[in-house]
Amino acid sequence: LNDQHLGKHPNFQKPRPPKGKQSEAHFAIIHYAGTVRYNATNFLEKNKDPLNDSAVAVLKHCSGNQLMLDIWADYQTQEEAAEAAKAGIEGGRKKGKSASFMTVSMIYRESLNNLMNMLYQTHPHFIRCIIPNEKKASGVIDSALVLNQLTCNGVLEGIRICRKGFPNRMLYADFKHRYAILAAEAAKDPDERKASIAITDQLCNEGNLNDEEFKLGGSKVFFKAGILARLEDIRDEKLRVVMTDFQSRIRGYLGLCECKRRIQQKTGLLIVQRNVRAWCTLRTWEWFKLYGRVKPMLKAGKVTEEMEKLSEQIKVLEQSLQKEEGNRKELEQQVIF
Repeated sequence: LNDQHLGKHPNFQKPRPPKGKQSEAHFAIIHYAGTVRYNATNFLEKNKDPLNDSAVAVLKHCSGNQLMLDIWADYQTQEEAAEAAKAGIEGGRKKGKSASFMTVSMIYRESLNNLMNMLYQTHPHFIRCIIPNEKKASGVIDSALVLNQLTCNGVLEGIRICRKGFPNRMLYADFKHRYAILAAEAAKDPDERKASIAITDQLCNEGNLNDEEFKLGGSKVFFKAGILARLEDIRDEKLRVVMTDFQSRIRGYLGLCECKRRIQQKTGLLIVQRNVRAWCTLRTWEWFKLYGRVKPMLKAGKVTEEMEKLSEQIKVLEQSLQKEEGNRKELEQQVIF
């Protein structure tokens, strides 16, 4: 390792001499959490993995070769050996070294599988406890200490890995419902997947997205880190424009109503002012005073004229009544005789 990698890779270093009770190290590797010293004694034996389970399964079920079936008949895979150990059953007639030997990678893989199974069955919430300072003082943050904890806990490395992938995802129905405002025409398609694809295409054409920042799956849209936040900002800006336009229209309508009210008020004031000025002028005009005195007399003359007209109408009606009565009598006499 030293001959092949020392001085050729920045993360591969020669270890420092051991101090005190430290064991001798043959090489050192710089990880994200710090430098780790390794001792290569029995390194291959400790990390030697048994045969791959998939390859063993192929050989054990090789129907075209009876010899191969006989050779692998008693061999147990790692999963079969683990299940047999848990059930308290002795694993097969022949317990070979490959069936019982557990390497570091096997232990890590089994632990990881158990952890993943537990996570799939639950809804975990991860909490990272960070010590702000070594003095246990409130309101004091040691930036170097906090950064070192974030580095050793793998938070920064996790963020870096997360940013390289597509950590954010959203169902097509949710994506269409939330971001339809960004492409109203494209979102009219009743098919949620087609509508979501049309929305993303329009966002790409407008320059708000590019093809490398999102991926379309079977039922979800996948986004890189920070893309959803950008879409939220674009959506907020669109909502601001829409609400501003809506408010301007409402203010315009209210202003028009106020303008009409003031025009009506002004017209009424002008009429009142004109009538008041006319009254102020006429109340001191002598001819108007004379007209006020003569007006009742004019009304009395008109009453006399109306009485005469009514009398004439009564006479005409009486004559027509007499004529009708005469005609009725003549008709009665004719009927009798």
